[in-house]
Amino acid sequence: MSEELPQYLLERIYLKDRTLGSIISSQGGIICKTLELPWLENARGKSCIKEGIYPVTWSAPVLADDPSTPQDESGGRARRAYEHYIVHNVPGRSGILIHRGLTMAHSQGCILVASRFKDYNTEAPTLEESGEKLTWMTKNMPKKFRLRIEQKDGKPYFFS
Repeated sequence: MSEELPQYLLERIYLKDRTLGSIISSQGGIICKTLELPWLENARGKSCIKEGIYPVTWSAPVLADDPSTPQDESGGRARRAYEHYIVHNVPGRSGILIHRGLTMAHSQGCILVASRFKDYNTEAPTLEESGEKLTWMTKNMPKKFRLRIEQKDGKPYFFS
């Protein structure tokens, strides 16, 4: 029998040069804001990931050269000196994390989380209180959950 995991929704707004979003609880409350790369056909390191439902697990800090750290789907582990989440089973992609960061340069295809947007309507969008929000999430959210990613208006995002 498979374990029934809680599910959270990542509602996205796709813009030409970025993807903005909110992670929402099953009760409807906004947990955080998200900043991702734009949709560029799921290209590794250049695009946000495809819409879908993904298992997510909590990860302890990953220290440099720690032999006890298990490898992720990419065959390695990026050093992260803080708790974060790993998004699993992303078609055509690996090593996708939910982590802190303030600009899209910090994403590299991952999902950045924060309390709010700062300069979302400028050429260089930024987030505020990213580290604080991620710490709150790792202390208050389950260690395992499912993340459903879809376009904000509820219409499916069609991939050509």
